[in-house]
Amino acid sequence: MENRTPKLWNPQAAAAWSFVFSPVLGAWLQAKNWEELGRPDEARRSMAWVYGGSVYLLLVGSVAGLLPANAATSLGPIFFALWFLFSGRAQVEFVKAGVAYEKKSWTKPLLAAVAGLAALIALGLAVAHAAAPTLKQRVEAAAPGIVTRIVQKRLKPDLRCQSVKILEDLPGGVYRGEARLDDGRVLKVVMKVKGDQLTIEQLAQ
Repeated sequence: MENRTPKLWNPQAAAAWSFVFSPVLGAWLQAKNWEELGRPDEARRSMAWVYGGSVYLLLVGSVAGLLPANAATSLGPIFFALWFLFSGRAQVEFVKAGVAYEKKSWTKPLLAAVAGLAALIALGLAVAHAAAPTLKQRVEAAAPGIVTRIVQKRLKPDLRCQSVKILEDLPGGVYRGEARLDDGRVLKVVMKVKGDQLTIEQLAQ
């Protein structure tokens, strides 16, 4: 390596920012630092974390909206701890041992990190929205319990509604469909949604 002062991003600061923006940022910054230090093997190992971490983040971003909140929030610190233990700490210690360097600006990498984080959040929200049940599906899921209570009062106390299928969507939050009972009977049902409340307007053979 030529005799010159390398230009580096502070490895400790890179690790700190990685806790906020994910180790993909820190691994990429450290890969560039390793290249600047003339250590291509270490740079390749850091880039392996970039590629693997990017795939991991895309997978997590795709299912984050579907996971329990405590599970989703615990994944980030675990990923960071693994990266720092097996990769990130090495450069911190290497530079701390006595490498003199010129500090590089953080403006571009942090702006890129903010953009990447925003894109990941948008992906998670889009997946969660796509996976959320529609109003029609929620009505079909909630209606059997209400129909069961009605038929048990009107017909037989041991009757149950197995399912409700919406056949027609009418104006004003009204739905017309069929309720299938566990004795084989199929009843016509008219339901109405007002706010968060579902009511059975009509139930007949």
